[in-house]
Amino acid sequence: MMHRVNYNGFEMESKSAWEWRAIDKRVSFEADYLNTQINANRVDMGSVHVTPAMAMAEIEGLEWITKMPEEDSGDALFGAEVKAYDPNQKRGEAGTPQGGRWVKEDGTSSESEASDAVETALDDLATLDLDDDQINIPEYNPEKDNFADTINPGIHGIHLHVKGKDEIEDFGAHEIHLLDNDDESIGFVRLTKSDKEISINLIAINEDRRGEGIASDFYQHFLNEGYDIKSDKEITDGTAGLYKSLIKKGVDAEVDDDGRVILKRKKP
Repeated sequence: MMHRVNYNGFEMESKSAWEWRAIDKRVSFEADYLNTQINANRVDMGSVHVTPAMAMAEIEGLEWITKMPEEDSGDALFGAEVKAYDPNQKRGEAGTPQGGRWVKEDGTSSESEASDAVETALDDLATLDLDDDQINIPEYNPEKDNFADTINPGIHGIHLHVKGKDEIEDFGAHEIHLLDNDDESIGFVRLTKSDKEISINLIAINEDRRGEGIASDFYQHFLNEGYDIKSDKEITDGTAGLYKSLIKKGVDAEVDDDGRVILKRKKP
C-alpha cells in the first residue's frame, strides 16, 4: 500500500510510512525535514513498538490523506529500516541543492550519488501501466509444468513449477508458476536466464495474495543463489517500488549503459 500525507501544503508518499518522499521533487527538503522529525520522535518515545502514526501524531502541518497504518495490519515496516536520528548531524541550507538534507562535513550529501542515480533510473523506467486483464497468464498444467525448487520451505513455502521444462535451466527463457503448499496458483513469472544474470520480464502475483512479500522473496531467492537481476527496459510502478524496497534492505544496485537497473547478487 502507498501511504500519502499532506505536509505543510505538499503531498508526500511512502510505502513503509517511516520514510517519506515529496511527490514534487522540487520540495524534497520538506520530506527530509519530515523524516527527521519522525525519527526524532521515535527515539524520544524510546520503544521498538512505536508505530509511524504514533511518531507522526504531534507533527504540526501534517494531515493524513490515506488511512493511518496500524501496527498489526502489516501496512507499515518497523524496526531496522528506520534511519537512526542524530541531533548533531549537519543539514544543508535551504535553497541549496542539499537544502534540508543530512550532509557530511565536506558538504556532500550523505546519500551517495550512486544511490540517487539508481532511484532516478527506476523512476525513469516506470512507464509501464498494466491492468490485470492485460496480462496473459497460461493455466498451470500439473502434467507438463514440472517442480523445480522451493522458496521458504515450511508453512509459507513457494513452489516453483517450470512450464514445459524439467528444471530451471542455466540459459534461456522460462515461464514459472508459483504454487503454495496446497498446490494452488499464487503467481506467475516470465524470465530470461544466463549464467549469472536473470532478467525478469513479468512477475504477477494473484490479487488475493499481494502484500505478503511473495515477489520480494522470489527476487531475494535468486540473489542469494548468486544471480544478478536486471530490470526490463520498461517496468511498472509496483516493480520500481519492489526494487527500491530490496535496495533499502541492503541489496546493492547499479545502472547499466542502457539505463536499466541491476540488483547485485549476494556476495559470498
